[in-house]
Amino acid sequence: MHFLIDAKRFVAAFYIAFYNLSTLTQWCATGEIDTSHIIERVFKDRKRCFVPRCTSNSEMLMLEARSVKDILSFSKNKWQIPEPPQSENRAEAMECKELDLIIVPGVAFDEQNRRCGHGAG
Repeated sequence: MHFLIDAKRFVAAFYIAFYNLSTLTQWCATGEIDTSHIIERVFKDRKRCFVPRCTSNSEMLMLEARSVKDILSFSKNKWQIPEPPQSENRAEAMECKELDLIIVPGVAFDEQNRRCGHGAG
């Protein structure tokens, strides 16, 4: 993953969102890449990190995570993916209007570059 961490867009980015956190807190048998070292680098470089919280079957918010320790404290949803609590005062990525980069790990993408998931949407 050094190619991503060394990429100009990553280096220049300050507001970074991650679509999936499952690989940070558990071994992921889905075949998706482990993003934990990328997330750790975001915090090491003092960038702002946003992670998903599902609000319904078709909607999500991207809420700020403050540290790896913060992420590891998140409760897991029904898919065993950690989510930030919505009740705390956390910045929401769309309110910042400065989101520089979204990292979307996946096993496959369709012709329109949409992530092929695991049946949940």
